[in-house]
Amino acid sequence: MSSIRYKKYLLIYTLAAILMVAPFLVKAVNDVTINGIVSFDLLTDTAAPTTVLASAGGQVTLLDVQSNYIDITLDNLSTITFNTTAPGQYLKITPASGPGFTAAPACITTTVTLTGTGATTVVRLEVTSTAPICPGGGGGHTAIYPSNYSVTINNNSAQTSSANVFLNLSAQNAVSVIVSNDPNFIGADWEAFTNPTDKAWTLLPGDGTKTVYVIYKSSDGNVTPILNDTISLVTVVTPPPPPEVPPVTLPPSPFAEQNLNYGDLFKGSTDTVYYYGADGKRHVFPNIGTYFSWYPDFSTVKKMDDQILAQITLGPNVTYKPGVKMVKIQSDPKVYAVDSHGVLRWIVSEEIAEGLYGLNWQSNIDDVSVAFFMDYTMGDPITSISDFNPLVVAAQSIDINTDMQLSL
Repeated sequence: MSSIRYKKYLLIYTLAAILMVAPFLVKAVNDVTINGIVSFDLLTDTAAPTTVLASAGGQVTLLDVQSNYIDITLDNLSTITFNTTAPGQYLKITPASGPGFTAAPACITTTVTLTGTGATTVVRLEVTSTAPICPGGGGGHTAIYPSNYSVTINNNSAQTSSANVFLNLSAQNAVSVIVSNDPNFIGADWEAFTNPTDKAWTLLPGDGTKTVYVIYKSSDGNVTPILNDTISLVTVVTPPPPPEVPPVTLPPSPFAEQNLNYGDLFKGSTDTVYYYGADGKRHVFPNIGTYFSWYPDFSTVKKMDDQILAQITLGPNVTYKPGVKMVKIQSDPKVYAVDSHGVLRWIVSEEIAEGLYGLNWQSNIDDVSVAFFMDYTMGDPITSISDFNPLVVAAQSIDINTDMQLSL
């Protein structure tokens, strides 16, 4: 077999494979009622793939969708409108007019509305690259199509914890837009559009993958294909109430006469603040971030004599309260969640960090000195939102004694 013949057969086979999986939303269905907008993938007269949009105000008896044309069966209840979605592509209707239907406008270019007027008739719709010559049209007008169009949700985020999002809409030469959670735009209306626009939007309820659909329209009435973007909605789980912790009876502190008891905050003549642990040792807060992850202010810090302070053995540093902050060191781009008992867990993506700590997750990151990183141990990475719940671990860490497992 010659190389040329082989390439020809390969092209035909490839096109056939594409057509078998083309996302036709309606095909060969009797008594079809098109509600909203439906998308059809066709081949033009030059075998170029294209998309045609259809909307209807009445019933179409039959739509027979083939690779490069659609046969539409009309009766006196039928009304259907078609639009091309790309420059240089025009609709061709055969017959252009005839008994039993009307086509508007009289000279069909990029849009046509077919209306049945009597007995059942079949009309063929094709897409051609040859512009029609319209009598009395004056010539010289170049059809305007939206260009450079896109839609993203929350700046292309993969995940959100709220159904209230923003759509980032962008399209040059567009004057109106239609947006819907429904792929056929049921109940949606066209609205004025200014490029670019961030539009507040509410996703369908319930956790899972959500899709938003968009079409732009130019001042000529020409439209884009149906665009969409997806995002995973994972709502924040309400944390359970703090676990019931049986009361722990601690022996009297050896410094009870100085009003220093296990679990107290205290300091000497310097600004360094310590936690007096149930292990009888003083535990320093290595930075201000660690302190404020546990306490809102310094109002409960007791002042002790330096001689008393010197009698108390220095224990391990206090670590961040679990679930409150994420931490990192400047030499490492990885961001870690703090789990119970000073365990660090790498958050493997920004999308997971956003799902756990919200849209402003970056403001919840503290830089920790590499010297203090040694106060922690490494745990399993967090590869999905279900792996970790900051609110739950924070509720379970009722105090530093509990989290650091301090005891005599």
